[in-house]
Amino acid sequence: VTEQKLCTDKQSANIADNNMCFRSDVVVTELANQYLIESNGCPDHNNMQGSKGTIKNAQPDSLAVVDNSESGGSAGCGGGCGAGCGAGCGASCGAGCGADWSDSCGAGCGAGGETIVVDWKITGSPLPGKTAMVGDTVRFEWSGSHNVVIHTSGTCEVTDNDQMLGETSAVEYTFTADDVGEKAFACDVSGHCPAGQIITFDVKAKASCGAGCGAGCAAGCGADWSDSCGAGCGAGCGAGCGTGCGAGCGAACGCGGCGSSCGGCGTTTAACGIDEEPKLGTYDATYQHYTMYIPKNPGQPGEPKYFADGDDVIGIMTNGVLLDSHEATWAYDSCNGHSDKKHQYHYHIPPQCFLQAHDVATPDRVDWWYELKNNERVVRNYTDMAAQWPDEGEASPILGFARDGYSIMGPYDSNGMLQRGSAYGGNLDECNGMEDENGNYAYYLTADPPFAPPCLRGEKGVFTYMSTTKMCPISGIVKAFDDSGAAQSIGNHWFMGVSLMITAALAIIV
Repeated sequence: VTEQKLCTDKQSANIADNNMCFRSDVVVTELANQYLIESNGCPDHNNMQGSKGTIKNAQPDSLAVVDNSESGGSAGCGGGCGAGCGAGCGASCGAGCGADWSDSCGAGCGAGGETIVVDWKITGSPLPGKTAMVGDTVRFEWSGSHNVVIHTSGTCEVTDNDQMLGETSAVEYTFTADDVGEKAFACDVSGHCPAGQIITFDVKAKASCGAGCGAGCAAGCGADWSDSCGAGCGAGCGAGCGTGCGAGCGAACGCGGCGSSCGGCGTTTAACGIDEEPKLGTYDATYQHYTMYIPKNPGQPGEPKYFADGDDVIGIMTNGVLLDSHEATWAYDSCNGHSDKKHQYHYHIPPQCFLQAHDVATPDRVDWWYELKNNERVVRNYTDMAAQWPDEGEASPILGFARDGYSIMGPYDSNGMLQRGSAYGGNLDECNGMEDENGNYAYYLTADPPFAPPCLRGEKGVFTYMSTTKMCPISGIVKAFDDSGAAQSIGNHWFMGVSLMITAALAIIV
């Protein structure tokens, strides 16, 4: 069991009394001018359950962009489905797969052979992952002193099996069938990988989809197609499913029986009589090792600084979960969070369960952000979203810290008034922040766009991460709010074990 103490303001936050307001398994270290925050990234509430899939949004602004690289959890078809990836997919997956899942039902059926250009540079956090097919070529271009090395560990850890590709710009690598799965490339110049110069490719096989992919996933999509047919479709078979997530899957796996999910091979290799751990689904949330450095004293807010180059981590919440700032993805679980293909659980909009645990007023419905129109779920009009929230509530405690050191508060200010985004008549600035009556600047979660800060007013601290394959508990890490003192948790012991193993890799950026 972990513990947490609430902080009403930043002045009351300190390591000795309340672990800087963080859950007890989040490790906070005071440095000369910074705090180092280390977290395992797993939430303390139900997660990756109860998603309704990707909700349609027809509103024509930047927040309407739907990013299918993320999922709110199981919804019968990989966690986020739309109108159809052929008539057969509805029958095999349940609700029907959306046509926008092109990496499962479209581009994956091609022959490969495209060139993917990577701007190879240090960004402060790992470069966003990419998807490629066997036959595609990745080309790394840069200026300055860098190199490109295949890291077999999938992280910044150096092993004897790593392969140097080149030390001059325009290094190229063509994916083969041996690369199917995740392939990590890093720069081994001292300190560059921990500072973010690493990228992971999800390499897809050339599946024998043929006409079957257009007509329906069950008719001919191989084991790689878990994006469209759900994590249960061939997840236990690896790349050997070949021609079927239907009846042919049993033969392809080398066993007689197939699991019940999607007509494919079961979700574990136990379906084939092999006692092994199930493979991770595309969007399963796993334990991470996050390291975030934030200024101890951010000073007066400066000019807004917007994020670029795929670096969209705005801060970290007091339960150790990330707050992201990229354009809205309208597929959330029963607590309004979700995971991505990096297996990192995070928030974009006010997270219902997290807020309620901190006694922050919330709407009666967790799905306050969408409505039914003509029997179809659609994202609610942005101008109507705040009306779903109580106008007043208790003053929000500190819910997290942004990378520039300023506090992140909930939707209610120190007077208990609901805050609105600047575009909707609120008092917040363009970064969703403002000064309170005592002159203390902080950011706020809001009930209308942009929901979380889209920019920062201070100097952004460094964020890095290391991933594991250990799944977060779907019911959440157990937590209690206790004023009797902080306790060391079982989760903290596990986390510190990971921390000790990779301290050397991270020390270069302290």
